[in-house]
Amino acid sequence: MLNSFEINNSQNIQLLIRDNKNTKLFKIYKFIIYVLSFIIPFVIFLKTMNPSSFGYDTTWFHIQVPELAVGQTTGFPLAFLLGKLFTFLPFGTMAYRLNMFSVFWGAATVMVFVMIVSNLLKKEYYIALVSTLFFSFFKVFWVQTNRFEVYTLHSFLTGLIILFGIYWMQSKKDKFLYLYYLFIGLSFTNHPLSVFLAPALILFPVFIDWRAVFKVKKIFTIIALIIAPLLLYLYIPIRSFQGYGDITTWHKFFDYITGSKWKQQFGFRNFIFFKKQAYNYYMLVKNDFGIAASLISLIGIIALIIKNRKYFFLIFALVALNLIPVFLYENKPNDFYLISVITFLIIPFAYGLNYIKEGIIFIFKKILNKISLKFNSQSKSSSFYIDHKRICIVFFVCFYILVTFLPVYLCVANFPAEDKSHDTQIYDYWKTIITEMKDNSVLITSSKSSSVAFYLTKYEFNKNIEIKIGLNEKKLKKFVSENLGKKNIYFNQVYLPLLNPYYELKQIGYETYWKDYKEPLITWEILEYKKIVDFKSSDNALDLKFGEEKSFSYTIKNPSSSDLLNIDSIELKLPKILKLTGMDESQSDIKDMPGKAMGMYMWTNGPYIVEPGKELVIAFKVQAVAPGEDSIEFRITTMKIYEAGPDISVNVK
Repeated sequence: MLNSFEINNSQNIQLLIRDNKNTKLFKIYKFIIYVLSFIIPFVIFLKTMNPSSFGYDTTWFHIQVPELAVGQTTGFPLAFLLGKLFTFLPFGTMAYRLNMFSVFWGAATVMVFVMIVSNLLKKEYYIALVSTLFFSFFKVFWVQTNRFEVYTLHSFLTGLIILFGIYWMQSKKDKFLYLYYLFIGLSFTNHPLSVFLAPALILFPVFIDWRAVFKVKKIFTIIALIIAPLLLYLYIPIRSFQGYGDITTWHKFFDYITGSKWKQQFGFRNFIFFKKQAYNYYMLVKNDFGIAASLISLIGIIALIIKNRKYFFLIFALVALNLIPVFLYENKPNDFYLISVITFLIIPFAYGLNYIKEGIIFIFKKILNKISLKFNSQSKSSSFYIDHKRICIVFFVCFYILVTFLPVYLCVANFPAEDKSHDTQIYDYWKTIITEMKDNSVLITSSKSSSVAFYLTKYEFNKNIEIKIGLNEKKLKKFVSENLGKKNIYFNQVYLPLLNPYYELKQIGYETYWKDYKEPLITWEILEYKKIVDFKSSDNALDLKFGEEKSFSYTIKNPSSSDLLNIDSIELKLPKILKLTGMDESQSDIKDMPGKAMGMYMWTNGPYIVEPGKELVIAFKVQAVAPGEDSIEFRITTMKIYEAGPDISVNVK
């Protein structure tokens, strides 16, 4: 047998495909892998990032983070404080800068998991890079990077915790143990998902080496390190008292950070619902997690059990704990609940690839040992060694090309679906509307995309525009009647009553359809009241002596040439110096005496119908009952709005 073919000697097969780990060249290689693990996903995620604000929670974050306002429960103080740093970037709109937050932490997650895998697999850097990139291009991960959300930061923090745990296991240095628990505490200040993962993470060092953890000084230090970051939650009442939230009592604060209003949704429904949720979440990853990836992961799980059982139990526990809110809280599948699961699966997948590679080496060893027995001369063996070296290099080049194909293929396949760089429909619509609106304006809207208009007026336009949301029909018409002529009033039609029967309208911008919420978006400027009715009074003023009786009338004319005028009610308000004594039946089309409510005489037996171009006359007899000066008011209601006739001044001597 020829020594040059022995796998265990200094010239083994692995030396044919990689440099010695202690050389300067290998350190450069390691550095390049780490740099690429950040740059590659950062560039791709940035390319597919939505550059705008487009509704949902993301737009509220765009509004709240720059001013460090209090957002939705449970607060996300760490994400808000770190997000604030991105608002200082010297380029792009506010929305663009904040969306880069998720791009950055998504790329940072890839880098930290490359570091995790390369440490667990004895510095198999390329396998670590390929494995992590592959899972970062899963749709459920990629989608979290294209707008401001807290989930890529969550995955980064979880990865960093695991990495510090590895460093501690390898070195047993207390600084890594303390960093491990400090970042567990920090993760609690970002998203509640961390609370579900906490039991496994907190207990893992105890499981590894309880004697190294259970020391009095360490225990108190660890508890302090977990609790200390929770002080970041004080940002919520502080900003509330500064006018950027309404969490101003301890009761509100506790309910807010614990998400009390959502607790009633938490709990096991039934087995049928459980099966449905499992199927729905499976469908979210089905196309990405193909047969090849499944087989590699299965091999990796076996390898992990054999070679690093402690981390198998950790990964298994983290995945199981992460699935608790998936099945006990949500009613429908949400991709953000799977982002941690996907990152955890990087580890067994990488183990699978490495196990396959080691299997190839093992097969080469067996083949070479058999072949080497046939060679008896040094010259022949040298020739064979050179041929074998070439074959080995070609074989492993092919292997690495094949494994590289996995993330490249998934990136290419998912790129069109995850490319949100041109998904600016709602942003473009509202930007056009705000551009065309005049200064000193009011926008009335109930669209679910209205937050984008809020964002634009706050950060991208220097206009005095007030936005009113949630007005019902009565409040809407009242607001318009009180402010028309004083302010420029605009309203977005969706969910609001039609106003074109009552007002002259002018469309601004363009009409679009938001398929996410099935909203046809069209915005109008309210110019003036539409001339629904013409009024004419018989007198501009009445002069009476005390006790004197007089008649006066109002003529209601339908100015339309085609539409009927339907009058729901007629109302007359007399001053206290006059008394209604009857109807002037010789002139009046309405003979009935009115009822009286809240000081008004009211005719409500309608509808009183006036044909196109026709008139309705209503005449009254009044008597002066006290000296003084005042006025008579008259109005009708039609199509649920008031139309007022001219006042008649009254002077009683």
